[in-house]
Amino acid sequence: MAVDIKEEVVAQAPIFLQRGCNVTFQYLADHGFIGTYAPGFMSLPGQPPLYDDYWDPVWARYADRGLVVIVHGGYGLPQGFAHTEIAAAAERVEAAGGSDMDLIADLGAGIFNDDFFTDLRCRRALWQFMLGGVFDRHPDLKVMMTEVRGDWLPATLRHLDSVYADQRSDLPARRSPSEYWQSNCMAGLSFMHQAEVEMRHEIGIETIDFGRDYPHTESTWPNTLDYLKVLFAGVPADETRLILGE
Repeated sequence: MAVDIKEEVVAQAPIFLQRGCNVTFQYLADHGFIGTYAPGFMSLPGQPPLYDDYWDPVWARYADRGLVVIVHGGYGLPQGFAHTEIAAAAERVEAAGGSDMDLIADLGAGIFNDDFFTDLRCRRALWQFMLGGVFDRHPDLKVMMTEVRGDWLPATLRHLDSVYADQRSDLPARRSPSEYWQSNCMAGLSFMHQAEVEMRHEIGIETIDFGRDYPHTESTWPNTLDYLKVLFAGVPADETRLILGE
């Protein structure tokens, strides 16, 4: 099966304040970027939660410019934390005469361990958008959860739906979280695992976007096509094409 993989570019331009967003977003939209990081990727003391109306002008600009809000792995970490951890790992590996792969192994056992990708600070952003009424105030706003895995989504959406049903009168949201997921959200699975392929219908095929994590050393590149052949073995071609971006 021949598959064309569509590539799109996301800007790593963390947003801290409303001020200056309009110019930044216009530049990104004019230069072919499809999204940029959500406010709070690097946390600052006292920063309002994502459902706070402080951010409404920012969400309006995202939607007006057709930019996707990206919630990436590591969301919510203190500013400078990752740099400090990575620099320390690089020093250890260099002192030991190690290679790039030794650095990857050190980082995988350290800052980028399983806790990094299951940290609730990333996931919290999703239910702040959903239960906080952000998608009702900005129905054209799109949010992508990327590099935070996707195997947790079905169970989490069921739980959020239950919370919404129990506390509906106290929440500004007008629809259930699972409805917002289908209309306003996507999972950027970089890179996708077999468990997520098996859960694709629960997650929603049209809400999944495959990522190869290029140019990181641990990415599927330059073996992406071989990886895809194994990953999507037995999956209908039309479903595969949707997940790959057609």
